[in-house]
Amino acid sequence: MIEGHAVSDEIARLIAGVGATSPDTLRLFPGKRWVGRVILDGKPALLKLFLHSARGGAHCAQEQEGARALMDAQIPTPALLKSGKQDGIPYLVYEWMADAETVRQRIRTGPEADILPLVKKMVELTARLHDQRLLQQDLHLENFLVQGQTLYAIDADQIRQFRDRMPDATRLDNLALLLAQLPARFLGEAPALIHHYYKRREADAVESWPEFKSRLERAIFLRGDKFRRKALRTSTRFQAFEHQVPGGYLRGVFDKQAAVDGLEDLLRDPDQPFQCAPDTWLKAGNSASVNSIEIGAQSLIVKRYNVKSLWHGIKRQLKASRAQTSWQFGLYLNHLGIDSPAPLAYIERRRAGLKREAWLITRAVDGQSARAWFAAHTDDDQTMEAIARQLQSFHHCRLVHGDTKATNILITDPGPTWIDLDAVRAFAPDNLRFEAAFRKDMRRFVRNWQESPQLVRTCDRALAAVGLAWTND
Repeated sequence: MIEGHAVSDEIARLIAGVGATSPDTLRLFPGKRWVGRVILDGKPALLKLFLHSARGGAHCAQEQEGARALMDAQIPTPALLKSGKQDGIPYLVYEWMADAETVRQRIRTGPEADILPLVKKMVELTARLHDQRLLQQDLHLENFLVQGQTLYAIDADQIRQFRDRMPDATRLDNLALLLAQLPARFLGEAPALIHHYYKRREADAVESWPEFKSRLERAIFLRGDKFRRKALRTSTRFQAFEHQVPGGYLRGVFDKQAAVDGLEDLLRDPDQPFQCAPDTWLKAGNSASVNSIEIGAQSLIVKRYNVKSLWHGIKRQLKASRAQTSWQFGLYLNHLGIDSPAPLAYIERRRAGLKREAWLITRAVDGQSARAWFAAHTDDDQTMEAIARQLQSFHHCRLVHGDTKATNILITDPGPTWIDLDAVRAFAPDNLRFEAAFRKDMRRFVRNWQESPQLVRTCDRALAAVGLAWTND
């Protein structure tokens, strides 16, 4: 998918044939679909061109049917103004939703106090869809638009209509898929949201929270796994690359949305920050080294994962590199709303197909370790509680950090930020080892404060405040 792309001559001709002017590309799937804002009959409108020669007609008909089903069910959705074919290319014209934004955009930028009411509206709208025997099969936060106080369902091509009552398992899996995409800090509201769902629909069977919890955990795990795998290949957001270097090659992925000027040179030579004397590095370790580098106006951190020995190198062949793990989970934690330095790229050096050194590049963050912060702020309940909420989010998403020492948590102006993610793991819902692994994380976290009775009390209050039960067993 390409966003903000210039309009080709062929697409411009089709748009003119529809009777529209002033095209502004929103999305382009080459050879498949063009979506953009146009002026039609003197008013802005959304135009979709279905370009695929073999399947374009079927996709257009499917979306048109879904749009009509939404309108017939009186589900708020942009009005379908016009449909037809231009030079054999099917098209649909929708009402333009001025000053609207997706739910994902609103969650990222809106006031925190407004987010939970908006989530409840999404749950209500999903309940209405289910009551009308309609299923949004591609349910995600960008398929809802917010305009003023109204929430709209969009992207009708994935609307499926049921002739009879929708099976309970289908609708509950669909609801779990929706809730699994919320920022992790809202997952604690899931029991109340399930209750809200049942209040808003004509339900004659209610699934218990423990039963639904297993559905939700499965949806969270599958969505997370899909997100992390997508971060390893070329897509709208990411670009995979490979460069030949003396004695082997470099292979990696960078984030196109976060790229900075001059990053390409660093991708070709990620060892640049380590060409100076080791005593000037931020860390000169045996297993990993860290240093900073200025690229343009940006300060970046490069972490190099070293190969300590022949045996260490052999073991690393059997699993993902630590740079890859840090890259995937750095992106995923930020996606969940758990702060971590924004990853820009990861790179591996390979020789004869075997992994050697690896590098992780992130934006620098300005902060100090939790150890240093709490040494000077022993009664800072607010910051400790913010960390406790993040630990609760780890638990909701069945994640373990693997090394929750205080130096792996930075206290920054936006809030606590987690670093050293090369040991993070995600546990499937049926993996019985998760609770033991999470307890190990918690034991290490609590041990950070044992030297200060006041910090022990601060930590205990924070964990109790978020309902994160903890016993040192």
